[in-house]
Amino acid sequence: GTSGDRIHTNSLLTSVNANLIAIGEAKRATAEKGAYANRLFIVPDVSSSSPTAAFLSGGIFFEGAGGKAGAMNNYNEMVGQIDADNTREVSGKPRRKRGFIYPYNGKNSNDERKNIFNNQAWWLDDLTNGGEFSNNNNQYRIIDATDINDAGVIAASAFKCVGGYDSTAHNATCSNQETTVAVKLIPIAGATSEDIVQRGTDDQSIDRKGATIGLWALMLFGLVGFRKKD
Repeated sequence: GTSGDRIHTNSLLTSVNANLIAIGEAKRATAEKGAYANRLFIVPDVSSSSPTAAFLSGGIFFEGAGGKAGAMNNYNEMVGQIDADNTREVSGKPRRKRGFIYPYNGKNSNDERKNIFNNQAWWLDDLTNGGEFSNNNNQYRIIDATDINDAGVIAASAFKCVGGYDSTAHNATCSNQETTVAVKLIPIAGATSEDIVQRGTDDQSIDRKGATIGLWALMLFGLVGFRKKD
């Protein structure tokens, strides 16, 4: 702006893909909606003589949302972490965090792959619900996604509730022990946007029913490493 007020204290690029599209985060200097958020942004072309950045907005990227920019593969599919509620953190409590994926429309984006996500960003928890893997996946709530390769395999961390959470809701409680684990998400062949079954919250039912596939299966990392595809 022209007022001279400092909006951000610092900014950081976290990943650049083969299309020279970069992602990053900028720390707000003043509170917005009750939080000093790390705002996520994308730079469409870092090779430009005058590169510009656009902050992510709309849908899960609500006003005042903060997060972490994890990685972007060469299909411009971005993963990271984003606030999953808008409670006040200033003189309040920490916000719930969840991993996300965002199919960015830029150079060399693939329409068929974007269509799988209905061309929009999602909390990854929505994409692990439904289908034959749903019961196993309900043991996890994905709190951060740190990497994604060109095959769509995602490296993430999650809360794990042994035996499954009490419901499939986003904010379901865990009656057993809850731990933090490393997981990888494996895309399910043949899945489409029609197979997405959004999770509800603890005071409402699941938004849609009837899908038979789901989009991702989850498994513990164990001793299996994760290597980004070149």
